[in-house]
Amino acid sequence: MKSTAGVSITLLTITLAVFFLSAGIAGIIAYQSTGSELSRALNKLLGSQPAPGSPGELIIAIGQLVAGLALALSPFIQFRGASSAVIHGVICAAWGLWIITRYFTADFLVPDFFRWLHALAPHLVVLVSLWVITAGQRKE
Repeated sequence: MKSTAGVSITLLTITLAVFFLSAGIAGIIAYQSTGSELSRALNKLLGSQPAPGSPGELIIAIGQLVAGLALALSPFIQFRGASSAVIHGVICAAWGLWIITRYFTADFLVPDFFRWLHALAPHLVVLVSLWVITAGQRKE
C-alpha cells in the first residue's frame, strides 16, 4: 500500500492532468472558433500584433494537451529509470517558461500590481505542484 505522501502525489498528478487536458482542449477550441478567425483576419489586414488565437497560442494549447496526457498516464504506467521524473521536469520547466513570458516579459504589472499578482498566483500554484510531483518521482 502506498504511503499518504504517495497517494497525495498521485492525486496531485491526476488533478494536474485534468487541468492541462482541459486547458489544452479549451485552447484548441478557442483557436478554431469563428471569433478567433475574425480576429486573426483583422490583425493580418491591419498588420497589428498577434492576438489570442495566434499560431503560438495553438502551439501552447497542443503542448498543454500533451502534458495532460503524459501526466494522466504517469500514475498508471511505470517508466524505466528516471524517465518519469524527466517528463515531469520538462513539463515543469515549460510551464515556468510560459509564466515568465506571459507575466514578466509581456504584461509585467499590467493593469496594476494586485490584479497582476492575482492572475499570476494560480499559475504559480500549478508550477509548485509540478515541482512537488517531480521531486516525488525522483524519490521513488
